[in-house]
Amino acid sequence: MAIVNFKNNIENVSIKLPASKSIYNRLLILKYLYNLKFELKNPSNTDDSILLTRLLNSEKTYLNCKNAGTVIRFLTAYFAAKGESKTLFCSVRMKKRPIGELVNALRELGADIEYLKNEGFPPIKINGNKKLHSKQVEIKANESSQFLSALLMIGPALPNGLNIKVPDKIMSKPYIDMTLTLMKQNGFEIFQKGEIIEVSKFKPENSKATTIVTEPDWSAAVFWVEIVFFAKNLKVVLKNQNLNSIQGDSVIVQLALHFGILVRKSGKNIIISKSKKNADIKTDWDFKNYPDLAPALIVMLAASKTKATVRGIETLKIKESDRSNALKNELKKCNVIFTEENGYWTLDATKFKVKKYTAFKNYYDHRIAMALAPLAIFNKIVISTGKVCKKSYPDYWKHLEKAGFEIIN
Repeated sequence: MAIVNFKNNIENVSIKLPASKSIYNRLLILKYLYNLKFELKNPSNTDDSILLTRLLNSEKTYLNCKNAGTVIRFLTAYFAAKGESKTLFCSVRMKKRPIGELVNALRELGADIEYLKNEGFPPIKINGNKKLHSKQVEIKANESSQFLSALLMIGPALPNGLNIKVPDKIMSKPYIDMTLTLMKQNGFEIFQKGEIIEVSKFKPENSKATTIVTEPDWSAAVFWVEIVFFAKNLKVVLKNQNLNSIQGDSVIVQLALHFGILVRKSGKNIIISKSKKNADIKTDWDFKNYPDLAPALIVMLAASKTKATVRGIETLKIKESDRSNALKNELKKCNVIFTEENGYWTLDATKFKVKKYTAFKNYYDHRIAMALAPLAIFNKIVISTGKVCKKSYPDYWKHLEKAGFEIIN
């Protein structure tokens, strides 16, 4: 645990955000599965990407996917498509995060996958004794968009491609759009007809020898929007950040305006600063398409001392922690009431206050830790500053210090 304090002695800070692990991890799967010729620059140095790279290169039969949802879901489809026998085990928390929809779809395609503990959840064993065949499969994407992304990426490896029917609402749809965009950019042929996504068999001649530079992570930018909102005079420059992004979380540019924060382009960079216009805090929020932004934005709503209704955070329960309940518990320490009823969450932050040396738990969850740490701007807080943020933002604590925070271990 560490004491985090904000000295408020810096007015301008320049930050280089980490490469998007969402983009990088998808490109890794495509590169390894189809032997694509592109060169990857600006690699992601996050724990998830390092782990995925290591496991893709491993010749071991037993692979530890830890608490990395993307890693275990993408590798389940990857090894099934490759016909390799692997046992994928994981952390205690990951054993509570579902994988059943993906396994059901892969079994329909001919995969031999067995659960080693609880039905529908990791750990799993992939018996690589069967080749996948082409047919139409149906998958629900209301639990995790990663199930659909995993199927899309292995579709071109099947003998005649793959047709996927998606009948229900898609949670985190921008991540599906990201997968489709990256595949199309690399020569894969994909067609959408209503509920059906048609993925054609891979044509090696469509692969080009090119260089792909991974975009900086827009999901990490929300924490700097939060910090600028809380601080009095801080202006943040995000280096080499592009407004024209394939990342759905770049929507933070528009969402920030509700808090009176301007996110604008300046040459090759992005500047985050307070707008001259007053904040117009929304009271009805739907995070269905950008759940990774929810923790920081909900904490911002709390600090606004407002009342609000929050929807579309069903998937937060199956992330690295139960994020909705984590926020409920920790915001309660700031006199904020955050409660659920019939799928809707209501926030009452009219009595928001951060008491000196409030001790916050991070639930071993990177996004919870990064959403709560900026509350030190209001008063000294206590929070764990360990390795948890390395999952998506390895230099987070160093960057906080650069921006005027003091961290006393």
